Amino acid sequence: MTSLFDSTSFTGLSRPRSGRLRRASALTIFLATAITACEGADRDSEPTAPQGVEVGHSPPPLEGRLSSGEAIALSPSRGERTVILFYRGESCGLCRLRLEQLTSNLTDYSSLGARVVAVTLDPPEISATTAARLGGELRI
Repeated sequence: MTSLFDSTSFTGLSRPRSGRLRRASALTIFLATAITACEGADRDSEPTAPQGVEVGHSPPPLEGRLSSGEAIALSPSRGERTVILFYRGESCGLCRLRLEQLTSNLTDYSSLGARVVAVTLDPPEISATTAARLGGELRI
């Protein structure tokens, strides 16, 4: 009986382990470790982005283009409510489901005085198709 970890259990043939293969494996592991360790070496000297917005503080302004081509600028102002949904893209099934759920509740958001905008990295042609599929009411 062979174990799962026996070199013959997967191929049915035994493979001799040469010193050359061991050295190559060890070198590969060493180089992968060295490269990974060096990646973060100068991170302290690079500027970092803010880690988010604290409760009670205003978010930074957001500018972009809607799928219709219209420019949009979302700047923080007191009393204005904006719901921003960031999603991966049309290829994401869960994202499509969440967009459909959001679209079905647009009148509720509107009645509360909130505007809703969805943000994606999809090209304008794809986001326009997504907006049309959702009925054209959601601003993407």
